[in-house]
Amino acid sequence: MNQTLSARNIVKHYGGVVALANGHLDVKSGEVVALIGANGSGKSTMSKVINGVVILDGGQLLINDKPVQFSSPQAAKDMGISTVFQELSLIPQMTVADNIWLTREPKRGLGVINRKEVFERTQELLALFKGTYKTELTPDTLVSILPPDERQIIEILKAISFDPWMIILDEATASLDSRQVERLFELVAGWKDQGKANVFVSHRMEEIFRIADRYSVLRNGETVGTGDITEVDEKELVRLMVTEETAFAFSRLPKEAAEEVPERPVCLEIKDLHAGALKCIDLQIREGALIGLGGLQGQGQRDLLL
Repeated sequence: MNQTLSARNIVKHYGGVVALANGHLDVKSGEVVALIGANGSGKSTMSKVINGVVILDGGQLLINDKPVQFSSPQAAKDMGISTVFQELSLIPQMTVADNIWLTREPKRGLGVINRKEVFERTQELLALFKGTYKTELTPDTLVSILPPDERQIIEILKAISFDPWMIILDEATASLDSRQVERLFELVAGWKDQGKANVFVSHRMEEIFRIADRYSVLRNGETVGTGDITEVDEKELVRLMVTEETAFAFSRLPKEAAEEVPERPVCLEIKDLHAGALKCIDLQIREGALIGLGGLQGQGQRDLLL
């Protein structure tokens, strides 16, 4: 069954701060819509309105063209909408299985929890990311001992355990390593084939162009662009995301000013470094410089520093 969700003219204020002024989002079964914007643009607020965490101040949500209003995250789940939160909702002192099935545990007669079924169903979910774990992850593992990437995986498994028709991935790849991201994208492709709708919230352009079918850009709480991802490039998306003032604030020094700054001596240089997982590494650091070293978790940043 094809299903749709539409968010129309969404408004949300926090006191005098306008988080959303005129937000729009449309998503339907069997597609991935990338929800894009700079920090503070309203992406997370839009996600929270759709999943019932935040009550909207204006506008309308529609499912299959019928108005709905969610008073809580559970109300959204009851309508088939599940979210992988950027801020994890797990309880560290509980096991993986107990976190996934909390308040929804399979029961036997007289309301007794069926621990055998809980264990087996959790194992089935854990198998979806088999081969990407760094620990011996079992249903009985305490969440408190898991590294951040594996906690994020449990958050993903918890969201899909509801068997929703729509899944919101709010920066779900931020703490995953490359293998885990690959596996998540394989799962998303499968969800599309099953007819599930997907909202992908991210800053990572490479991932957006790889996974999304359509895009929706928020800027200062307003939707400023939507369309097919094949009809836009990264430069155009960035132009939609930022105002001229923002672009100027983050721009480099004007060429004339840069030419006046003397080039400082090199204090560390690495050329074509190969060591373990590291290959063809080149790095040059000049005196007084601040260098940013970035990449997905597990891409070798720590190996290089060690």
